[in-house]
Amino acid sequence: MNPLNDYPAIRRVLYIVQWVYNGVLTVAGATFVALGRTDVTTLPTWYVLALAVGPVLWTYLGLTAQANVQE
Repeated sequence: MNPLNDYPAIRRVLYIVQWVYNGVLTVAGATFVALGRTDVTTLPTWYVLALAVGPVLWTYLGLTAQANVQE
């Protein structure tokens, strides 16, 4: 059982967090490309870690969203 199914308000906040998270990663990634920092060794540690943690958040919230969409 997914606890977010019972708490739509918390789920809504997490969707906003995911939206902001994606926006920050997108803007930061575009900035790094514009600056020519495309090699993993030149990227900041926080960015590489955020890219590693992001899919976990996206998958969990995606599965929750799928369970709450009515066809």
